[in-house]
Amino acid sequence: MRYFRWPSALSRLALALVVLVLFPKANAAAQTNYAYRGALSSNFRMELTLSGTPASGTVTGVIRSGSNRAATVLGTYSGGTLKGSATYGGTASGTAFIQPISGTLSGGGSTPGTLSLVPFPLVFNGQTSTLTFTLFPATSPSRPAMPPAPAPAPPLPQIQNFHSNVGFGYTRVDLTMRFQLNGAVYQVSGQAVVHSLRPRDQTTVLQISGAYRPYTGPTAFAITGTNDPRDRPRFTGSIGGNGFFGGQMTGMPSLGITSLFFSARPQ
Repeated sequence: MRYFRWPSALSRLALALVVLVLFPKANAAAQTNYAYRGALSSNFRMELTLSGTPASGTVTGVIRSGSNRAATVLGTYSGGTLKGSATYGGTASGTAFIQPISGTLSGGGSTPGTLSLVPFPLVFNGQTSTLTFTLFPATSPSRPAMPPAPAPAPPLPQIQNFHSNVGFGYTRVDLTMRFQLNGAVYQVSGQAVVHSLRPRDQTTVLQISGAYRPYTGPTAFAITGTNDPRDRPRFTGSIGGNGFFGGQMTGMPSLGITSLFFSARPQ
């Protein structure tokens, strides 16, 4: 019987493969995400990611609070202790600063536990408070909850009529408005009857017209009926969530109207 001797290089390769299979690396790197969940969750968010072995590694993350700019967190952990800093954008004014942070970790990169940060100053809606936070492992980076889908808007009425009367000094203004739906836009017509007793008894009828697209806020309408060269008539308004029409009339000093507001009831 003849025996074949493997080349020494091939023997060493086979032995290396056996060692790799039977003895996996003990300190394999892992990544664990942490997220804050607590009383301030509605306005405050802290997310940290620990990358490395159970013994040591790096820390990255973000802190968001109120109307302040987000802080970027960088640091390290070793032996259950976390050290790092948060580069904080401060308030909307842009004032930035670096805030040291530290904490203790019960667990590690491959055996997650809770992460407690020692008290540190936090700029929250323009005020500085010293707070302690405990973060919990998350299966994925925490994201703010998606708001529920808005309820579908109710069908628009085909016709809407509004009326209001406003008095100032010796003047009374009666406003009537009519909105008639044409597709997705209302065709608007109306008038404002201005009756003054002083300095003389007179009545002026102002005609209002235009188009209004619902839910788009204040809209400018055409207003005519005054011929005084000093006048620059302007009328804006919108239908509010309470169903009332709110409007403002300006630019008619000949009628004593510089800035007149209306809250017209639906009829």
